[in-house]
Amino acid sequence: MLRLCPWRWYCWKSWLLAGLVLGFAALCSAQVVHQKPRRPQWANRARQRRQVWSNEWSPWGSWSACSSTCGGGASFRSRRCSRFLNTDGCQGDQRQYRVCNLVDCPPGSIDFRKMQCSLYNNKPIQGNLMNHQWLPFYGAPNQCDLNCLAKGKNFYYMFGRVLDGTKCRPDSPDICINGQCLKVACDRILGSKATTDVCGVCGGRNDSCVLVRRVYRSALPSTGYFGYNNVTVIPAGATNIKVTDNSRNYLALISGKNHYVINGNWVIDWPGEFDVAGTKVLYKRSAGNHETIEAAGPTAEDLRVMSTILQAGYCRKCKKSKGKSQRIKQYCQKDFVFRGRILRKTIVGSETRYDVQVRQTYKNKYPIVHREYIWVPNTCDCPYLLEKREYIMMARRHVNFEQTLNRILLEHNSFVKLWQPKEDLMLRDINKYCHRYS
Repeated sequence: MLRLCPWRWYCWKSWLLAGLVLGFAALCSAQVVHQKPRRPQWANRARQRRQVWSNEWSPWGSWSACSSTCGGGASFRSRRCSRFLNTDGCQGDQRQYRVCNLVDCPPGSIDFRKMQCSLYNNKPIQGNLMNHQWLPFYGAPNQCDLNCLAKGKNFYYMFGRVLDGTKCRPDSPDICINGQCLKVACDRILGSKATTDVCGVCGGRNDSCVLVRRVYRSALPSTGYFGYNNVTVIPAGATNIKVTDNSRNYLALISGKNHYVINGNWVIDWPGEFDVAGTKVLYKRSAGNHETIEAAGPTAEDLRVMSTILQAGYCRKCKKSKGKSQRIKQYCQKDFVFRGRILRKTIVGSETRYDVQVRQTYKNKYPIVHREYIWVPNTCDCPYLLEKREYIMMARRHVNFEQTLNRILLEHNSFVKLWQPKEDLMLRDINKYCHRYS
């Protein structure tokens, strides 16, 4: 039987009547047990009372005024930790924040961050008087620093932190608190985990809308091959929108006001984000011409999805522009009229690129050099150009939406004619007819 020796050693004790004290001591184990002196129960209760008392928070104070009168701001309330004997302090946050004044600002109101920058207009900086007007600058690393760009200059200055409640970015609901960008959930509550479902409902269960999924297939157009075809209409109120295309054609998007937003009027836009129908539309295009149009929604108006028919499988007979009237009209309306020799033809995605040696220019609204790439937005040999031949070509300048693409475009109906010496005579005095098309 295991017993406790008086000197705190474990031992086995034989309860034989003949047991000797010497034998009892010899049976004790050599393992020492270190024990603290027992504290009286009344002392333990007093210590527990001190611990509870030391970790108590005071009641929350009242909410502060909102940092902004409209457009979203922040207010806070504080509490204090009572005196404590240990070094751990109180558990939890000393200050709480909430989003306030979410109503939209009236038209013409000054932006909250812009207002903060304007406070430093014509103010001395580090002892130097700098007569500058300051505007918000969003290209700096920390979004919650008050970075302001000198108007008309190429430098910015950091004036400390922005005020609490300032938006991290113009297109985001997230706000700056104590110099940090904090996420605002769809319920506009800081720290909330609420998310928007596929129906666009904050905290929803994906059960308030209907999923529509369709595949567009169409026969060849009855007339021509080159143009925009209707694909579908995205109704107002639609959410979680995704349109994909794996062909060598291009998607296009038209707003409810019958205005092309993406890839309209034979101008292929660079991928990017577009403001359409009250939502952000993201247009993506990979190197293989895989296209995607995505939008979270909800849309404020109907949107029409179109498709350009450019793929070689859709090619039909090319419609030529010929005759004196077309020669005059296109000469007056196009940006470039020149004689060029075709050196090389290359298929690039769903377009054709010609390496052209410019032999003579008759008209050029913009600079043109002796060696140019001429682009044709199809692979159908329309217009039909042969290598090592010289042609009279009437083309236009093509600049995309982001102003990052500047090239010479030869369209399917552009005036193109095999060069002959008599063409020089026909083009020499043609400029006098251009008043008809001004």
